[in-house]
Amino acid sequence: MKLPQLSLRDLFWLVLVVGICLGWWIDQDRIRRQGEALKASKKAFADERDKFRIEAQRLQTLPLRHAAAVLQVTEAELAGLVEVKRSNPGAVSESELRRLELQLDVARLDVEKARTREPFGPATSAPQKGQISN
Repeated sequence: MKLPQLSLRDLFWLVLVVGICLGWWIDQDRIRRQGEALKASKKAFADERDKFRIEAQRLQTLPLRHAAAVLQVTEAELAGLVEVKRSNPGAVSESELRRLELQLDVARLDVEKARTREPFGPATSAPQKGQISN
């Protein structure tokens, strides 16, 4: 049995077909790697975007948190003065109690003002003692 002879033209066609297949395979591999890199980039961008949104929301809620803390401190001061006045009537004047009650009203108004300016809605945590609920 005799093997067919390969001519130069047959060898050229074989090299051409192998070259086209190899080029196609390399191109598909490049496209696959670019797709994976794009997916990783999109995921990293989404993670950073979520971190940014969380931080922006936290920064936007700071005025409300501050106002709520001032309200709690004022309530505690007033409760302490009322207790002192109850146990020792002459120790605290009525004007001092009235001043602290007015300060408490201002603190409540500041909390309400901070809530109306909060762009992300109410704070994510439940109202604490002394906070005015919606």
